[in-house]
Amino acid sequence: MLKKIFLTGAGLALSASLSTAWVPAAGAAEAGSIHVTEIRMASGIDERYEPVGPTEAFPIGTAKVYCWFSWENAPADMALKARWTYLTKKIKIFEYPVSIPKSSGAGGIAMAMPKGRSLPPGAYRIELLDERKKAVKSLDFSVGV
Repeated sequence: MLKKIFLTGAGLALSASLSTAWVPAAGAAEAGSIHVTEIRMASGIDERYEPVGPTEAFPIGTAKVYCWFSWENAPADMALKARWTYLTKKIKIFEYPVSIPKSSGAGGIAMAMPKGRSLPPGAYRIELLDERKKAVKSLDFSVGV
């Protein structure tokens, strides 16, 4: 699934391509709320939905970043929200739903700039929020810092 989102404001113009892909993990989940077991930023996600080039410090000129995460114990038909924030200028870039199709598994989402543009240097945060908008996991990363 690929969605394109364009945002402007406060001197920051971003276009994000949301790419979601999931691979189920073995084992059944118990009833309850989702547990995000791991989260990583990376320069890519491979065909097995594993992070490629994990890092929390991207170089100047980076146009696309990936957030990979794994989970377990997800209720049926659950959706998280992904919230991306540009911390340097205190700008909420965007927030969107991410479907969790299996009780356990791994997958990723991506944020990308339009062709020929790169992410502004600075500090960023990705947060994965539950249905009450409570952060179940978050990770700070930087570009060119």
